[in-house]
Amino acid sequence: MNIKEIHYNISQDGNNDKQRIAINSERFSFPTQVTPQSTLPLTFVDLKRMLDPNANTISSYLEKQAFLNKMEVSINSPGSSGAFLVGDEALDTLDTVNYNEIDAWDRQDKNTAFICLLSLIGYCAVRDTWRKKQVVPQIINVKVDNLVTTLTQTEYETNKLTTYHQFGKANHTVTIWNFKKPIKVVISFEHVMVIPDGFMDLKYLDSNLLCGINLSELRESKILDIHMGDAATDFTKSEKSTISSVNNLNQNIGGIGLLIQRAIEELNSEKPNSFNSSRLNFLAIANGSNNNVVARIFQDALNKQLVPYFKKLEELIKSERFDLIMMSGPGIQFMNKTYLDALSQSINTPIVVAKDLFFNLDCLEKYLQSH
Repeated sequence: MNIKEIHYNISQDGNNDKQRIAINSERFSFPTQVTPQSTLPLTFVDLKRMLDPNANTISSYLEKQAFLNKMEVSINSPGSSGAFLVGDEALDTLDTVNYNEIDAWDRQDKNTAFICLLSLIGYCAVRDTWRKKQVVPQIINVKVDNLVTTLTQTEYETNKLTTYHQFGKANHTVTIWNFKKPIKVVISFEHVMVIPDGFMDLKYLDSNLLCGINLSELRESKILDIHMGDAATDFTKSEKSTISSVNNLNQNIGGIGLLIQRAIEELNSEKPNSFNSSRLNFLAIANGSNNNVVARIFQDALNKQLVPYFKKLEELIKSERFDLIMMSGPGIQFMNKTYLDALSQSINTPIVVAKDLFFNLDCLEKYLQSH
């Protein structure tokens, strides 16, 4: 049964740790992880878990974003093709997740962020069709009217056109294998906007973020955004309302994900194979109770990486005078009061920290709404 075309507007903040995506203003978050499968789905999907076509079973799977835990797809696209477990389902198949400095679009020699995005669109299309029709069709057509996504500044300079063209005007087919019969979702993109990390953070500064600082007084000021990303740390400045990359500061000091991986590797060098962990599991344990022995070990290992990282930030920032510094990106979860106070006192400049890990997605949504 064919269903009328579905239309979406999408903002994607696709880091190496988590995908944070808004589809028609609905928020989704899941691990940026895909596990390729060498054969087609009859071997990698447990047939007993494939859903019976009855209302109760399907509704419980599709509603409240429950499908994020079980995304099992095959993809046919100019950007990437193959069979994959995606998100939490992929993460559950791995003991460790190797990490390198390459952006999420190219990590593990496959377009991870692209696969995650296509998969999410496919499942949302199935859910939204089910809500309207109370049927699970075999083919659904989706038109993404607008997509805004980001790259690190280095990746933006080298891969902007590659990223843009990987969406293109071609059709991208996602086949979903969680049901008794496979469902094909055919996706096309009308307008694609690729933005460098940090630019939207400054363009859509929020007065609530600035803790009492008068935003109107800063419009002509010199503001620095330090986007502590997973793959890289990017520096962007706003001066007299003009936003630009700070080339002399962008020295490729790496991102938070690299620091976590180094912490894991250091632990394993001390006690080989004793601390095999994915980065997300490492963080979950490190952020746990101080009463937990393993949590304290993980925290100490991570702090050994964070201290020189923040020291390097301090040295770079001191090379140029700014009226205000803003910290954004996934790294803000490590910007505790100790680091913040030390940095602020050292450079004698006010510092504000993005309110949460969805701040970048907030800015992308505002940008999308204005275009």
